[in-house]
Amino acid sequence: MKTMIMIAASIFFLSGCAETFKRLEQEEAQRNAVEAAVQTETISRVVDAQVKGFVVCSGKDQCEKAFKLTKLYIMQNADYKVARSDDMSISTHAYNVYNRDIAYQERFRDLTYMSALKIPVKGGGAAEKIVINVDCGGYRDPYTKGYPKCVDNVIKIYNEFAPFIESQL
Repeated sequence: MKTMIMIAASIFFLSGCAETFKRLEQEEAQRNAVEAAVQTETISRVVDAQVKGFVVCSGKDQCEKAFKLTKLYIMQNADYKVARSDDMSISTHAYNVYNRDIAYQERFRDLTYMSALKIPVKGGGAAEKIVINVDCGGYRDPYTKGYPKCVDNVIKIYNEFAPFIESQL
Protein backbone atom coordinates (compact mmCIF):
# COMPACT_ATOMS: atom_id res chain seq x y z
CA MET A 1 0.00 0.00 0.00
CA LYS A 2 2.85 2.36 0.85
CA THR A 3 4.35 1.63 -2.54
CA MET A 4 1.09 2.48 -4.31
CA ILE A 5 0.86 5.78 -2.41
CA MET A 6 4.49 6.58 -3.25
CA ILE A 7 3.90 5.80 -6.94
CA ALA A 8 0.72 7.87 -7.01
CA ALA A 9 2.47 10.76 -5.27
CA SER A 10 5.40 10.52 -7.68
CA ILE A 11 3.10 10.56 -10.72
CA PHE A 12 1.19 13.50 -9.28
CA PHE A 13 4.46 15.34 -8.56
CA LEU A 14 5.95 14.60 -11.98
CA SER A 15 2.80 15.65 -13.80
CA GLY A 16 2.91 18.93 -11.90
CA CYS A 17 6.57 19.40 -12.88
CA ALA A 18 5.74 18.64 -16.50
CA GLU A 19 2.98 21.25 -16.47
CA THR A 20 5.27 23.81 -14.87
CA PHE A 21 8.03 23.02 -17.34
CA LYS A 22 5.61 23.32 -20.27
CA ARG A 23 4.31 26.66 -18.94
CA LEU A 24 7.89 27.97 -18.53
CA GLU A 25 8.73 26.93 -22.09
CA GLN A 26 5.66 28.77 -23.39
CA GLU A 27 6.55 31.89 -21.41
CA GLU A 28 10.11 31.79 -22.75
CA ALA A 29 8.86 31.37 -26.32
CA GLN A 30 6.55 34.37 -25.87
CA ARG A 31 9.41 36.43 -24.40
CA ASN A 32 11.67 35.48 -27.31
CA ALA A 33 8.97 36.42 -29.82
CA VAL A 34 8.52 39.84 -28.19
CA GLU A 35 12.30 40.43 -28.09
CA ALA A 36 12.60 39.42 -31.76
CA ALA A 37 9.80 41.82 -32.70
CA VAL A 38 11.44 44.66 -30.77
CA GLN A 39 14.82 43.88 -32.37
CA THR A 40 13.25 43.79 -35.85
CA GLU A 41 11.48 47.10 -35.23
CA THR A 42 14.73 48.64 -33.95
CA ILE A 43 16.69 47.45 -36.96
CA SER A 44 13.98 48.85 -39.22
CA ARG A 45 14.23 52.25 -37.48
CA VAL A 46 18.02 52.28 -37.86
CA VAL A 47 17.88 51.28 -41.54
CA ASP A 48 15.28 53.99 -42.21
CA ALA A 49 17.66 56.51 -40.64
CA GLN A 50 20.73 55.13 -42.47
CA VAL A 51 19.22 55.84 -45.87
CA LYS A 52 19.06 59.51 -44.85
CA GLY A 53 22.73 59.60 -43.85
CA PHE A 54 24.11 61.18 -47.00
CA VAL A 55 24.27 64.40 -48.99
CA VAL A 56 25.03 65.03 -52.65
CA CYS A 57 27.09 68.06 -53.57
CA SER A 58 27.99 69.46 -56.97
CA GLY A 59 31.14 71.28 -57.89
CA LYS A 60 34.55 71.21 -56.30
CA ASP A 61 34.01 74.17 -53.96
CA GLN A 62 30.63 73.00 -52.67
CA CYS A 63 31.90 69.45 -52.14
CA GLU A 64 35.00 70.63 -50.27
CA LYS A 65 32.83 72.79 -48.01
CA ALA A 66 30.35 69.95 -47.49
CA PHE A 67 33.15 67.58 -46.51
CA LYS A 68 34.61 70.10 -44.06
CA LEU A 69 31.14 70.46 -42.54
CA THR A 70 30.92 66.66 -42.37
CA LYS A 71 34.14 66.57 -40.35
CA LEU A 72 32.73 69.24 -38.03
CA TYR A 73 29.49 67.24 -37.67
CA ILE A 74 31.45 64.12 -36.78
CA MET A 75 33.55 66.03 -34.24
CA GLN A 76 30.38 67.37 -32.62
CA ASN A 77 28.46 64.08 -32.54
CA ALA A 78 30.94 61.23 -32.09
CA ASP A 79 32.14 60.27 -28.63
CA TYR A 80 35.56 59.38 -30.01
CA LYS A 81 38.06 61.81 -31.52
CA VAL A 82 38.79 61.90 -35.23
CA ALA A 83 41.60 59.42 -35.81
CA ARG A 84 42.07 59.81 -39.55
CA SER A 85 40.99 62.37 -42.08
CA ASP A 86 41.91 63.04 -45.69
CA ASP A 87 40.12 64.51 -48.70
CA MET A 88 38.04 61.32 -49.25
CA SER A 89 37.40 59.84 -45.79
CA ILE A 90 37.08 60.66 -42.12
CA SER A 91 36.97 58.21 -39.21
CA THR A 92 37.02 58.38 -35.46
CA HIS A 93 38.64 55.99 -33.06
CA ALA A 94 36.41 53.06 -32.22
CA TYR A 95 36.53 50.48 -29.54
CA ASN A 96 37.86 47.17 -30.81
CA VAL A 97 35.02 44.64 -30.90
CA TYR A 98 37.60 41.87 -31.03
CA ASN A 99 39.30 42.94 -27.82
CA ARG A 100 37.18 41.37 -25.09
CA ASP A 101 38.82 43.42 -22.36
CA ILE A 102 37.51 46.61 -23.93
CA ALA A 103 34.49 45.58 -25.97
CA TYR A 104 32.63 43.97 -23.11
CA GLN A 105 33.07 46.77 -20.64
CA GLU A 106 29.72 48.44 -20.10
CA ARG A 107 31.22 51.91 -20.12
CA PHE A 108 32.03 51.59 -23.83
CA ARG A 109 28.63 50.24 -24.90
CA ASP A 110 26.86 53.52 -25.64
CA LEU A 111 29.79 55.53 -27.04
CA THR A 112 29.32 56.59 -30.65
CA TYR A 113 31.96 56.30 -33.34
CA MET A 114 31.58 57.54 -36.90
CA SER A 115 33.11 57.59 -40.34
CA ALA A 116 32.40 59.33 -43.64
CA LEU A 117 33.28 58.73 -47.28
CA LYS A 118 33.18 61.06 -50.23
CA ILE A 119 32.25 59.11 -53.35
CA PRO A 120 32.12 60.42 -56.93
CA VAL A 121 28.62 60.16 -58.41
CA LYS A 122 28.72 58.01 -61.54
CA GLY A 123 27.87 60.15 -64.55
CA GLY A 124 27.46 63.17 -62.29
CA GLY A 125 30.44 65.22 -63.48
CA ALA A 126 31.81 67.00 -60.41
CA ALA A 127 28.99 65.73 -58.19
CA GLU A 128 29.95 63.71 -55.14
CA LYS A 129 28.02 61.82 -52.49
CA ILE A 130 29.09 62.10 -48.86
CA VAL A 131 27.94 59.14 -46.79
CA ILE A 132 28.28 58.74 -43.04
CA ASN A 133 28.38 55.60 -40.94
CA VAL A 134 27.39 55.70 -37.28
CA ASP A 135 27.83 52.91 -34.78
CA CYS A 136 28.27 52.23 -31.09
CA GLY A 137 29.16 49.30 -28.93
CA GLY A 138 25.72 48.40 -27.65
CA TYR A 139 23.94 48.85 -30.95
CA ARG A 140 23.69 45.18 -31.84
CA ASP A 141 23.14 43.73 -28.39
CA PRO A 142 19.72 44.52 -26.89
CA TYR A 143 20.75 42.98 -23.57
CA THR A 144 23.32 45.67 -22.78
CA LYS A 145 22.54 48.57 -20.50
CA GLY A 146 23.45 51.19 -23.12
CA TYR A 147 21.31 49.73 -25.92
CA PRO A 148 18.35 52.17 -25.89
CA LYS A 149 20.60 55.22 -25.64
CA CYS A 150 22.89 53.83 -28.33
CA VAL A 151 20.10 53.12 -30.82
CA ASP A 152 18.39 56.46 -30.23
CA ASN A 153 21.67 58.32 -30.65
CA VAL A 154 22.56 56.49 -33.88
CA ILE A 155 19.14 57.30 -35.36
CA LYS A 156 19.33 60.95 -34.26
CA ILE A 157 22.79 61.40 -35.81
CA TYR A 158 21.73 59.89 -39.14
CA ASN A 159 18.51 61.95 -39.27
CA GLU A 160 20.20 65.25 -38.49
CA PHE A 161 23.19 64.88 -40.83
CA ALA A 162 21.74 66.02 -44.17
CA PRO A 163 19.80 68.98 -42.69
CA PHE A 164 22.97 70.12 -40.88
CA ILE A 165 25.07 70.09 -44.06
CA GLU A 166 22.38 71.48 -46.37
CA SER A 167 21.57 74.36 -44.01
CA GLN A 168 25.17 75.60 -44.26
CA LEU A 169 25.88 75.15 -47.97
